[in-house]
Amino acid sequence: MKKSFRFAAGIVIPRPEGIHEAYSVKWRDAGHYVFTVNVSTERIPEVFAALVAQIPEPGYLLLEVGTHKDEENKLRRKDTDPYHKDVHYLDGIGKKEALAVFREYESLLVNDGGVNFGFGSHGKMDEVFVGPYKILYVYAAEKESFETALTDLGFSEEPIVRTVWDTFTPSSPGQRQVLTDAPVTIWDMIEKLKEKGLRFAERRED
Repeated sequence: MKKSFRFAAGIVIPRPEGIHEAYSVKWRDAGHYVFTVNVSTERIPEVFAALVAQIPEPGYLLLEVGTHKDEENKLRRKDTDPYHKDVHYLDGIGKKEALAVFREYESLLVNDGGVNFGFGSHGKMDEVFVGPYKILYVYAAEKESFETALTDLGFSEEPIVRTVWDTFTPSSPGQRQVLTDAPVTIWDMIEKLKEKGLRFAERRED
């Protein structure tokens, strides 16, 4: 019997039918592979760690959080204006240090709908990124080690994996929610990590 797919506490998927663990991989003309991976929430820590293990060091920890509402109120003049996200990096670190940060804030990173995170190499294209709705992406110059890691974790490859993005409609969109009642919020996390060298890089449209 196939196990049910679990979603993070901070995301709402109105029509989750057909979403299951699997991955697809495509070559991009920019010169790298892109993996798209559906990961059930309880397995994100295991899968993230296994894929980070394939990334050459030194690297960087990447954190994206929704721009605070006080700033958004200044940026958005009308309802149709886009929302924004703030991008932060902790540079020049190894996999061990990156995973230590991840484990310190694991519950928040895995469950909060307002944060995306990843680890990438300074020397190569390779990056593992847990993006919106906790879909996992891998950007890689070579695909073999990542394919092996995913196979060892029990994932099957599909030509085009069905993600939650394929389930959304204008009348039933997904929702990403910030866990404002968490003991440590995503903005608290950012402030604490600044003490370890986390730097603000840019503000982007979300």
